[in-house]
This record gives sequence, C-alpha cells and structure tokens, in this order.
Amino acid sequence: MMWKQGFMLLACFATVIFAQGLTSWGSSGAASTSNRPTTSPAEYLRTVSKGTEDFSLELFSTVCREIAGIKANIMISPFTVWALLLLVTEGSSNTTLTELQQTLRISDNQEFLRESYRTIEKSLKVNTSTVTVSTMQTIFRDMNRPFKRDFEDVIEQQYQANVKPIDFFEQQRAQAEIADYIEKATRGLIKPNIDLEDLQDAQMIMISSIFFKGQWKLPFNASFTKTEPFYDDDGNVIGQVQMMTQTAVFNYAPIVEMQSHIVELPYGKEDRLSMLLIVPKRGVRINDAIDNLRKVGLERIFTEFENKDKNKGEYDEDEVEVFLPKFTTTTSLILNGVLEKMGIRDVFQPNYANLTKMSEQPLYLSRVIHQTKIEVSEEGTVAAAITAGIFANKASPPRFYLNKPFAYLIVEKTTRTLLFCGQVTKPK
Repeated sequence: MMWKQGFMLLACFATVIFAQGLTSWGSSGAASTSNRPTTSPAEYLRTVSKGTEDFSLELFSTVCREIAGIKANIMISPFTVWALLLLVTEGSSNTTLTELQQTLRISDNQEFLRESYRTIEKSLKVNTSTVTVSTMQTIFRDMNRPFKRDFEDVIEQQYQANVKPIDFFEQQRAQAEIADYIEKATRGLIKPNIDLEDLQDAQMIMISSIFFKGQWKLPFNASFTKTEPFYDDDGNVIGQVQMMTQTAVFNYAPIVEMQSHIVELPYGKEDRLSMLLIVPKRGVRINDAIDNLRKVGLERIFTEFENKDKNKGEYDEDEVEVFLPKFTTTTSLILNGVLEKMGIRDVFQPNYANLTKMSEQPLYLSRVIHQTKIEVSEEGTVAAAITAGIFANKASPPRFYLNKPFAYLIVEKTTRTLLFCGQVTKPK
C-alpha cells in the first residue's frame, strides 16, 4: 500500500528598493547610546521577541484593515518585513532611525539586538523529515555606486546576509538575476513582481525571504474531504469549498477578549511550529477579531493552552473536530502606505530620508514589495485514517467549523516568532 504525506507549502519575500534621493536630512551620526539597557542577553532576547510579536500583530491588523474590500484573502510574513527593516536601521540615522526603532519596537543597543536577531534567525532554520524552514537576507548593490564598507561589513558579519554586486545599468540582466534568486530561495513558489521601472533609479535592493514546508503532525484523510458551502460574516452562502475534516486531540481555547475560539494544528514531530486557527464567534467580524488579537498577544493564547487541563470537558482529553477548507492564497502588496500608517515615514521621503550610513549617495526607500503564497491541503494518507481511528468519541467533541471568514497564524513557539499570518474571507 502506498502512503502519501500531507504538506503545507509556503514561501514569501519582502523587497525594499532604494533610489537616489534629493538630499539627506540631518547628520549621519548614530543614534544615542546613552540610555542603553543594562539587561542580560536572555532578558533582551525576550524583549526583542515581544517587540517582534507586537510589530507583527500590528502589521497584520493594519494590512487587513487597509486591504479589506480590495483583496478577500490575504497572507503576509511579518518576520521577513521585520528582518528586512532591521537591516535598514543599520544604515539609518536621526529621525529616520527613530521612526524605524519605534515602529519595530527595538532600542539602540545594537550589540544585544544583533545577538537577539541571530538567536531568532537560528531558531527558524529547521530541516527535518517533516518540517523545513529556511530564511535568507540578501542585498543586491549597484556595482557602479558602492556603499560604505562599515555598513556592508555589519550586514555580512552580524546578520549573515549576502551582499551581491550587480549592474543596474543592465536592467534586463539585473531583473533576470534577481528573479532567479527569488525563485530559488522560495523553491519556485514565488514569481517575483519586480519591473524594469523599479530598476531604473535603483542603487540597492534588499530581499528578505523565507520558505516553509511542513507536514501536519496529524494529516487529514482525503477520503473525508467533501464539498461544503462557505459563508460570509453575515451568514450568506458565497461559494463552495473542499472541506477537510478530522477528529483528534488538539489544543484549543476560547479567548473572551478576542470573541473567538483558537485551535492549534501542530507540524511535524518537534512541536516547535504550529498553525493557530482563529474562529470568531457568531456575529463577530474577522477584522474585529484580528484587531483584538493585537491586544491579547500570543502569550495569552499559549497560556490558555497550558491551562487546558483545568478546563477539561466530558470528552476524551482535548479531542476536537476540525473542519478546515483546502485553500491557496497568493498575495502581492506594496507596503509603503501600511508602514507609513504605522509610523515609518521619513525613509520614504527623498528630502527627509537619512541613510547616510549606507552610502555617500543620498538614498531613500522607494518601494517595499511583499509577495507571499500559501497552499493548504491534506493530500490524504492512510496514516491519517489510522491516527483518526485512535481517538474514539466518548461524547460529541467541540467543533471548529471554518466555513466562514477566519484567520490563521504560523508560529515558531520557542521564540514566539510569527512567520506567517493571513485571513480567508472568500472561497476559491
């Protein structure tokens, strides 16, 4: 008998394109270090991780609010945006730097910040039989307009990022080389959206990429998948979906502050990465649930899971019935407007951007391009049927029916890093 494994495939990249600005505002001096914290590296890592989470949830909420009505289904990778903008801080000064620091929730203790980044980035490098995660930061710099060596050294040595000289005057060749890099980094899932126009005045392109391939710890059985209706927030049928289903022991919790229920679907055998599914209560719109997620935070959700033993019902352990539609979402966004709403403004303005630690040439950030793709399926396995057969129902378990707008998060649990997040509001 032939067995197949069910997988989820994700890939994304965030790109910033720097063009030559008119002037550079203010001096090129580094931010003040007089108020650096005296905390230990471990304590600072917790602070950076919490700041990363806060930025990620704000970005998710802002994107959903700004894009609502334009794109029904959205998926972003907050980590790639955070990591990319972190590299930008290394070349920034004065107000430009302050705005980035405040929005990213980081201080000016560069030594601890770099060390914390390396710890987080290391935790995201996973290569097992069931889960693969790889990240990469790369800068394509114009070989005809070199930038400062100190900046390049920091990027390469402290962040292990790649710096690749490229001739932007040869636009088609540069476009092909960058596109080839992105497709390889994302295993062919992303077809990059970088036009020749983007390269006309470009001096530098930064790319932050992540690839994720995870097998469900408890795969769905394809023989149980069937066509079912999908509803909008008002309860109207808006289409049909292929609904996967299984009954198994999963962490779940009602979060009163979010007016939602959360269920956790783990990946692989290591119990480090998982998908959190957010199911709003009846009458609660998905955007409101996502806004409330910012106030609640990930720690609150995982604390509820850890306390689940105190709230067991009459069913066996924490057995739940999950109905999850198969879906594919491809998203392409320009994030300039979203990041400006979050407080990052000067870096986008030719007259105000201060990136003098990067280059002698006056630069500004012209575009932040973000592309993602997610494929969720079960691929059906005999093992799933066997696993499902282990859990005999003693009573009707709780049902998580994702047949209306829902949100999802993919989290690395040891550092609480939010790799991906998205919402599904219409079937495809």
